[in-house]
Amino acid sequence: MLGELLVKRTGTVDPSKYPDEMFDLYSIPAYDRGVPDLIAGCEIGSAKQVVQPGDVLLSRIVPHIRRAWVVGSEDGRRIIASGEWMVFRSQDIYPRWLRHMFLGDRFHQQFMATVAGVGGSLMRARPSHVANIEIPFPSHPEQRRIAAILDHADALRDKRRRVIGHFDELTQSTFIEMFGDPMADSIHKCPLGAVGDVITGNTPSRANPLNFGDGIEWIKSDNLGGTIATAAEERLSATGRQTARVVPGGSVLVACIAGSPSSIGKASLVDREVAFNQQINAVVPGSTIDSRFLLEQLKVAPELVRQQSTGGMKGLVSKSNFASIRVMVPPLDHQRRFANFVAEVDDVREREAAALTVTDNLFESLRSRAFSGQL
Repeated sequence: MLGELLVKRTGTVDPSKYPDEMFDLYSIPAYDRGVPDLIAGCEIGSAKQVVQPGDVLLSRIVPHIRRAWVVGSEDGRRIIASGEWMVFRSQDIYPRWLRHMFLGDRFHQQFMATVAGVGGSLMRARPSHVANIEIPFPSHPEQRRIAAILDHADALRDKRRRVIGHFDELTQSTFIEMFGDPMADSIHKCPLGAVGDVITGNTPSRANPLNFGDGIEWIKSDNLGGTIATAAEERLSATGRQTARVVPGGSVLVACIAGSPSSIGKASLVDREVAFNQQINAVVPGSTIDSRFLLEQLKVAPELVRQQSTGGMKGLVSKSNFASIRVMVPPLDHQRRFANFVAEVDDVREREAAALTVTDNLFESLRSRAFSGQL
């Protein structure tokens, strides 16, 4: 049972008592960034678990998101972990094998059965229940063999992901090479309100349930960030559409109200007619600006929007401030040349993304075989 590996008491330390000491901190945000935080004790506000190199950490919060990693070397610093992690340790277990096992479908199904709490971030896996999960432990050499195969296959997936990530860098660097930095002064700049119609979204009254139905999509800021806005979860009825703000395909939607300033400026094109909520300002481009060129300019320089925010700890860019943002407007044929280049990059990116999906599926099949004794 996993309880044989689960560390009941890891020991704790209050880093704030050692303000000048540097710690390696394994936290959930650090996991999502892919590397532990190197952080001074004075910047850490609460006691943390003390962990060791080779420990395997399994997140018990938001358990539907799979998070498990192996603690790295000390590098002369103390290693600590936030309280969201369950810590597993044994001389009989190869850490990377255990990590792969934790991330696999078979274990995840058992893990989710240990969860308590109501929805989303309030859900927690219960360590006492996780400890009762039975897993087969192959020999140590077999664990190493399985881990080596899965590590190699995982590295191939990571390489493909990095390739896909580089496409955004290519688009942005090409934009700057062709047109310069959008934050710099330029004689070819005009206010957004002069190059297109600026429209702020709204919410049809929820007091009338007939406003919502299976008609036009109602876009929220969560749908923004990619090249094309993702499909909305909610739709409006024909009745709701009458009081909604609707824009045509080819419009650029930008998040202008958000819970944090860093979320301000998320932007996407729409390739169909949509309605949208009051957190979003839309630009319906006029004849002097290409919609894809405008979108990429806002992605290259989100500070164009963020610097207009007046919402303090949250973010808020009013319609008037948004319309006053000055954007580069080079000759239209130059814009379209760039837009055509980006479309070609999109095609390659889509092919790579499809290949990554195939690779992911093959990897999950390989991992499933590994932990069912078929590898």
